[in-house]
Amino acid sequence: MPSHFLELPHASLEYARSGTPLNDTLTYVFLHEGLGCVELWKGFPERLAETLGREAILYSRQGYGRSSRLSLPRAPDYLENQGCLELRLVLDALELEDIVLVGHSDGATIALAYAAQFSDPRIRGVVAMAPHVFAEDRCIEAIRATTRRFEQGDLRQRLERYHGDNVDGAFHGWSDTWLSPAFSDWDITPLLSGIEVPLLLIQGEDDEYASSKHIELVRQHAKASCQTVWLPQCGHVPYFERQQDTLLSILTFAHTIGTAT
Repeated sequence: MPSHFLELPHASLEYARSGTPLNDTLTYVFLHEGLGCVELWKGFPERLAETLGREAILYSRQGYGRSSRLSLPRAPDYLENQGCLELRLVLDALELEDIVLVGHSDGATIALAYAAQFSDPRIRGVVAMAPHVFAEDRCIEAIRATTRRFEQGDLRQRLERYHGDNVDGAFHGWSDTWLSPAFSDWDITPLLSGIEVPLLLIQGEDDEYASSKHIELVRQHAKASCQTVWLPQCGHVPYFERQQDTLLSILTFAHTIGTAT
């Protein structure tokens, strides 16, 4: 998809859109993972848009992809604070009316936190793939391993293809924050009771970055209907590792909330 740019008060953000909207205004808005960007969705939003007959919009948060650079360090609450405020600016700037948020990993955390904190009538539902709601030892150890690959292996070179001059800021803005002592107590569980829109939670059974505790906490605290899909032989990236199953799960969810064709 060709990229465009949103000129927001704090940054210029890369975004793309795909699909042909129907007569109604429902749009699927994609929020990428901690090392992601528009291009790293690898065509999944386009396929979903085609399957549902809807429009998909995806954007690179500040500091990622071809968006503006980000000053570091990040605050420990950047996901539920800056991430949500930036999302609100994107939705307003694009003048969207009815929205399903689709987030992966850190993006799923932002989607859940946004639904929990903002009584935004535009949000019709949230699809959260492999969300994080607290700082778990499993995730911290996986990030340490990824940091070694970035510093000693070819991960930096691979990520530079997508993030360009943002590559170091994107990586360290993620890894340094998660690995900092100040982040060890991070926990958005108290916010989850504010969620009042339908949820679809998707996680791989072999997720190296998160245990089932995150999904269980969302189910316990959210005040809305909650569908859960566990994918066998799948790690942290369901939309890539088990794309067809992920698509079918979202299609079923769309029907249940009355947003499918």
